[in-house]
Amino acid sequence: MQFTIFGSVVPDINVGFTTERYAGQSMALSNHSKDPPSPITVNFTIDNNFNNYWFIYKWLDLISDDQTGIYNGKALQHCNTGVPGLPYQTKLSVFALDEYQQAKTIRFDFTQAFPVSLGGFNWSHRDDGLITSTFSFMYSQFRAELLCEV
Repeated sequence: MQFTIFGSVVPDINVGFTTERYAGQSMALSNHSKDPPSPITVNFTIDNNFNNYWFIYKWLDLISDDQTGIYNGKALQHCNTGVPGLPYQTKLSVFALDEYQQAKTIRFDFTQAFPVSLGGFNWSHRDDGLITSTFSFMYSQFRAELLCEV
């Protein structure tokens, strides 16, 4: 599923540290471990048939069924995502485009990702503008890769 997204979806990256007392001073040392991730919120444009909104809605329904409140309450069939973890997790990739909105310049990968919320939206037959919404997701690892030569 592809989404037209806008806004920032790149997480903060923090490597933790500790301090050690030595000779009347405090020395800062890295603990060589990244802080756990926070949910990422994505702003997206809903397509004409609401397919991308429905995709996230049904994914959340798989995680917690809207009628029974349990995981996979409708016993949906799963596909193998090829990513270690649970069947409702997958790899999400976000591509940033160049200043002309044409060439992909960097890819952000979020492994073992799954949605945790889906935002509402304002919808009116009087307006002919785009309908936008948000969704938030959690993930286990974050990686970035430049796609063009610098």
